This record gives sequence, C-alpha cells and structure tokens, in this order.
Amino acid sequence: EKMATGFSPEAKATDVCSICIRQFARYTCPRCNLRYCCLNCFKAEKHLQCTEEFHKSNVIEMLKGETGSIEDKQKMIEMLLREQEEEVHDEDEEEDLRERLGSLNIEHVDFDTLWSKLSKKEQLEFDNLLHHGNLGALLEEYMPWWTNVSKVVEVGEVSKVPSLIDDIPPIQSLIKNKSCSTTVKYCVINVLFCYCLIVRLYNGAHQESCLQAAEDMLDICGVLNMTVQSFSTCEESLVCVISNIMEKPKGWWNREQCILCLEDVLVILNGPSLAPHALSDVYHLLVQGRTYLKKAEKEGDLTKNTEICKSLWLAKKKVLFYLSWLRSYELELQVLLPAIQLVLGTQTCLIPQDNEGTLMTRVHSKAKLIEEIH
Repeated sequence: EKMATGFSPEAKATDVCSICIRQFARYTCPRCNLRYCCLNCFKAEKHLQCTEEFHKSNVIEMLKGETGSIEDKQKMIEMLLREQEEEVHDEDEEEDLRERLGSLNIEHVDFDTLWSKLSKKEQLEFDNLLHHGNLGALLEEYMPWWTNVSKVVEVGEVSKVPSLIDDIPPIQSLIKNKSCSTTVKYCVINVLFCYCLIVRLYNGAHQESCLQAAEDMLDICGVLNMTVQSFSTCEESLVCVISNIMEKPKGWWNREQCILCLEDVLVILNGPSLAPHALSDVYHLLVQGRTYLKKAEKEGDLTKNTEICKSLWLAKKKVLFYLSWLRSYELELQVLLPAIQLVLGTQTCLIPQDNEGTLMTRVHSKAKLIEEIH
C-alpha cells in the first residue's frame, strides 16, 4: 500500500501539518490539498473520508489495469473466494463462485471481466468492504520474515531473509583505541523494535515505499533521529518508542501493535543470528530512501530537502556502527530478554486501561450530546 505524496514547490518550508499541528508539513494530499507531515497523519480520522476515496480509486485502477502480474490477479480471485466461503449458502444458491471464476484465463483477465462474474449481491458486498476499509480481513495474515526462518526452505524457493550488507567493518576500526559503551545494546534494541513496527506497518512492503518508510523509521526511532543519544536501561529504550507511538493519531499505531512487535523482538533475538539481518534491512531502507529522494530531486519531482538527506545519511552511519558492534557483541543482547519480557507483560496489563479510557470518552461524548439536545 502506497501513500499519496506530493511536494508542492510553492509551499512554504515552515508550513505546519494540518493534522497534528506539531511537525512541519512535507507533503500535500493530491485530492484535497491538505498539508501533512507523515503517513500517520495522512491516515488520521480527520482525513479519513479523503483517504478512503483515494484507496478506493487506487484499488479500482489497479484492478482495471491489464498489466497486473498473474500473482496479483490470482490473489484477487483467492480473496473473492475466501469471502464467499465465509458466508452461509442456501441450497438454491446460484452457481458457485469458484466455478464461475474457474473458466477465466488468469493471465489475460481484466477488471471488467472479473467484475461481471460476480452476482449483484457479491458486488454490493465487495463495495461495502471497500468503503468501510475491511478488505484487509479477506487477505491472509501477514507473516514477517523472522517468523519463518526456522522452516525448511523448499528447493528453488527464494529466501525472504534480508541479505547482510557487504564489508561490515570491525568495531575496533571505528572506535580505535576507545572502549565500547555498555549502553550500545540498548540502542540496538531501540532500532530493532522500531524496525519490527515499520515492517508490520507496511506489511513487509517497506522497501517498495522506501522514502516514506525511512522517514517513518526516523520519526519513531530516537537514536536514529538524534533526539536520544543513548539509554540507561533496556526498558527505557522500549518505553521511549511506545510513548512516542501512543501520542500519535489513532489508527494503526496502538498498544496492541507495540505488544506484537515486542514479541517480534524476542523472536529475532532467540533466532539464529537474525539481528544482523534485521539491521541490514534497516540500512538498505535508509540507503534506498536517500537514493530515491536524490533521484526525484534531479527529475524535479520533489523540492530539494537537504535536511532529510542528511538525516538519512547520519542514520545510515549509526546503523552501520550497530552492525559492526553486533559482529563482536551480539551475545550481549541475550541478557536483555528478561527485561523485554517484563516490558511486554507491563504493556499487556495496560490494554484494559486503554479500552476503559476509550469507553469513558465515548460515554462522556454521548452524555454531552444528550445534554445539548435537551
């Protein structure tokens, strides 16, 4: 899923985001010209109607295109079949959807042909799912690469594990004769946690939206955006991210996602040396994001933003340092497992309080509405 982005040459660099009223607005919605700062604000409730229309038009245009890959078209058909299988059918139900779609040539099928195979009821149900943003419920649950590395890779199957970057320097070549700080491991945990959040946010397609994903990574990662130099404990490095996320507009960012990604960090640390692969993926993301930005600047698609380029470059250097550190000290991350589990337990206990707070807010709003009506 890609976000609509547009850099307006006439926009002032000091424009403030119309959603959060906190950050500088770097983007302009191509539909309503609203100025916003990041993906979270673009998807915020205040911009929800425009966002839904944007995604709806994108999906329809994607389906109408005849250049889609066979794999994409097959996924679309599987999604429609999954929707039908979840419904209760009467005995006099018209011809099964699977039979209707079975005669299609998947390599050449277009949107109109596929749409014509659906009944009026099925078309209406699909439109309702699209309008309410529930199409994701028909898709298979996304499983990050670190959850599958223990499985035997079939012959000919391409590994989804990110490749390690080449020529990671020894840590001593970077720190010379100085001793390595004992707090580096907390910074590595901070980056790993943020990485898991970004990968899940983009459903594994973060490299396809490299610039926006890289900026989102910097937005939530204190040690990479230079707002935090180091952490004194593992708990601090994790809670810092969670606090940052909980302050963002409601939507994907919530405590449940934080808990899921804390579990992801535990999986990565318990896996067969997976942390270097994760940080290598972060490194590639930052490099690709910076490359995309520079290319777009040359082509005149974006206004020049040297600050973002510099931030991405500095973050890349930091990640390279952490990769170098892992070559010699990766085992030190194992001692942090109990601390991560403690934060996981604490955050899990806070979910009922979040739900209670949401419920009380709704009750208060309802009471206020009734009072105004009277």
